[in-house]
Amino acid sequence: MFDTRHLQVASAVQRLTALQRRAGQATAPTPRLFEEVLGELAHALEELQVTQQHLIEQRDELVAARHQLQIEREKYWQLFDGAPDAYVITTPDVQIVEANRAAADLLNISQRFLVGKNFSIFVCNDRTQLLAQALEIAQTRASANLSFSVRPRERAPFSVNARVVAAAEPVDASLRWMLRRIEQPARVEALSQT
Repeated sequence: MFDTRHLQVASAVQRLTALQRRAGQATAPTPRLFEEVLGELAHALEELQVTQQHLIEQRDELVAARHQLQIEREKYWQLFDGAPDAYVITTPDVQIVEANRAAADLLNISQRFLVGKNFSIFVCNDRTQLLAQALEIAQTRASANLSFSVRPRERAPFSVNARVVAAAEPVDASLRWMLRRIEQPARVEALSQT
């Protein structure tokens, strides 16, 4: 649509240029030449008005689409942030891009301070292996179940199970981590009977 309008405007400019040359070569402008010039100008203005109307319609469609995307993003964020499980989205090198409230609670740090941190700083041991596994998952666009220990800020370490899934879209290299704390079996103390 836009290419057609572009061609029509370019054609009108060429016709107007030809008329200007004819007017420049004429010793005295004729009424017929004036009519042709005015006709071409009227036609060009009409083309521009139609193009302007199409641009206004496209802008309105873009505004509506943007509004709809904002609504969808808000829904996504409410679902993500309100999920009971800890979810973290990282880059392949485990730089945190997003984290929900449950992840912030699990790691004992505010959500806003999680974004931008490397997730491996919370891993107690064998960070290199975790980084290698994350990179492999991202490269193969696979998923994996991992278990490792984390050390939340100012808390004792504990073990987690993580389901790590690579984004399916080739343009998105992110990893999605669902983290669940592994509950230790309750210690049963024998009661001595005396």
